Amino acid sequence: MAAKEIRIKGIGVSGGITQGQASILKPQDFQVPTRRITADQVGPEIKRLESALAKTREQITQIQLDISERLGPEEGAIFSAHLMVLEDKQWIYPVVNRIQNTQMNAEHCLWGIFKEYLARFRQIRDEEARQKTIDLEDVLRRLLNNLLGIKNHNLDAVGPHSILVARELTPSDSASLDREKVVGLVTQFGTRGSHAAVMARSLQVPTVVGVEEALEHIHQGDLLIVDGDEGVLIIHPTPQTCTSYQKIKEARHTVLRI
Repeated sequence: MAAKEIRIKGIGVSGGITQGQASILKPQDFQVPTRRITADQVGPEIKRLESALAKTREQITQIQLDISERLGPEEGAIFSAHLMVLEDKQWIYPVVNRIQNTQMNAEHCLWGIFKEYLARFRQIRDEEARQKTIDLEDVLRRLLNNLLGIKNHNLDAVGPHSILVARELTPSDSASLDREKVVGLVTQFGTRGSHAAVMARSLQVPTVVGVEEALEHIHQGDLLIVDGDEGVLIIHPTPQTCTSYQKIKEARHTVLRI
């Protein structure tokens, strides 16, 4: 029996109509080691943190240069906020102090401070604070990956003609999208002014955000239609709906050419 078609209204932040299979982006699951260190290991452990900070800074600077060249200075400027996070002593000093005072490994101390800061920011409900939370999480996850010596492979498994479905997208996620594979984006949260939305428009990927119940209804591989102009997501579209939207897509292209 065919699954019932479901239509959900969200916020269209990047125009266009696309059809593809759902590829669900799950949050990275960190396995953070807990290791006690000796007094004479405290200095080298802080050096490890400093090296990871330097590597993270290099990576973000390179992403900023690539995006500025590929998409423009406005999009590249998004990563200036990420570089500012790396210079923020308000969270760096507490990590160093925790390494010194608890004699625990850098990953463990960073993860603890990371969770405290995210909990604090998530209590603030305005959009600016939410964007800061996303930026902070994006940077600290990259830093933690560098400390752990691992790469985030979240987007590596995305197949061709995929519509990426996520709780929310970070600027780093958007910057690493393969446009030959990803044809559309759907997120539970987000606004027209979010950094991810800016990136989606620049990449010209049809995108609908603010679809809060998206992950309740969508499963890996489900057929989806994304209408970024009207802010509509269609799950399990019928053949008739697919045909109808193909006609709408062609009509809009015709209007744009006039």
